[in-house]
Amino acid sequence: VGIIGTGATAVQCVPHLGAGAKQLYVFQRTPSSVDIRNDHETDAEWFRNLGSGWHQERMENFNTLVSGGFAEEDLVNDGWTEIFRNLRSMVMEDTGGELTKEELARKTELADFMKMEQVRGRVDSVVKDPETAEKLKPYYRQFCKRPCFHDDYLETFNRPNVTLVDTEGKGVERITEKGVVVGGKEYELDCLIFATGFEVGTDYTRRAGYEIYGTGGQTLTAKWKDGMRTFHGIHTHGFPNCFVMGMTQTGLTANIPHMLKEQAEHISYIIKRGLDGN
Repeated sequence: VGIIGTGATAVQCVPHLGAGAKQLYVFQRTPSSVDIRNDHETDAEWFRNLGSGWHQERMENFNTLVSGGFAEEDLVNDGWTEIFRNLRSMVMEDTGGELTKEELARKTELADFMKMEQVRGRVDSVVKDPETAEKLKPYYRQFCKRPCFHDDYLETFNRPNVTLVDTEGKGVERITEKGVVVGGKEYELDCLIFATGFEVGTDYTRRAGYEIYGTGGQTLTAKWKDGMRTFHGIHTHGFPNCFVMGMTQTGLTANIPHMLKEQAEHISYIIKRGLDGN
């Protein structure tokens, strides 16, 4: 089995593929930053004692922290909130938060470097083969690529049936009838998995699988032929009963479920006003 890509999709797939495949080749262009997820079972007693509205409170707490705001308590306490806790801590240290733009940039870069050194150090502590470990280390600042969190991804490369094929930033050369070619070498495969991302720049209706028609028979594809045009990412002129949910041209938050909930409530309000005759 071969898998092209080492981003968020592959980080989740590789541990399972490594456990089930006779031989797994992981084709890498750029290594991901993979920190510990530290997942564990939820304590049943703790869960029973959660008050009403706990989920909404956690979502809002998360959004506040990852947006650079201050919260007395970190209710989520995961890798994402840690990033911003560390940055805020460094900014406040010895300065009380009074910084010039230059000082803030320096503090931010230092906090970023310290975190990435921690991530790179984890690779060394988990991956046994030094050469493989070196290739798995992210060499960039933390948000150059989407940070990933997984407890088993790096450990998978200690399996004798798992091989990292690093393309040195070039990507695979070509795909043949038998497999994949990298660096002039052909890797024969029975199954090839593309963990290479998803479409975001194609027609909305192409991705949805159906066409949407507005007033006068205008199609949404024609309306958006030069790009998406909406009001708050929800409404588009000429399609009065069509509501769009998603991340484009809207009030985006780091916590996507929170954003979708806000959109759903707004759309529900508009529909209810319409049904009420107002």
